[in-house]
Amino acid sequence: MVVVSILVLSIGAVIISIFKGRKEESTNKEAKRDWGLRKQQATLFTLVAIYVFLLDKIGFIMSSTLFLPLLFLSSGVRRHKTVLVIALLLPILTYVVFRRFFNILLPEGFIEDYLVNNVLYRKY
Repeated sequence: MVVVSILVLSIGAVIISIFKGRKEESTNKEAKRDWGLRKQQATLFTLVAIYVFLLDKIGFIMSSTLFLPLLFLSSGVRRHKTVLVIALLLPILTYVVFRRFFNILLPEGFIEDYLVNNVLYRKY
């Protein structure tokens, strides 16, 4: 319910900003800059929508590992090694901390199932 509310409000904000931008007179340079900003906002919105959709389907770790590099690359980060390390380690570390220390369940897929059964709560 919260996700749907945020999605509806986000769509409303994008629509309002588009109509507000059409009413204002601007120079050609400002129009190009505004178009670039709107394009970046639309890309971010699309990536977040896909991430939210995939979260329940394939789990937190896999969807975050796919989402983070796309997010970094769309925002202009070009250090591929740094993006790769962050995209691989941050979701796993976040999942382990939330599951092991906070005892909070995040959406699970096959990777999380393997971590829970073979790594985090291994029976000796």
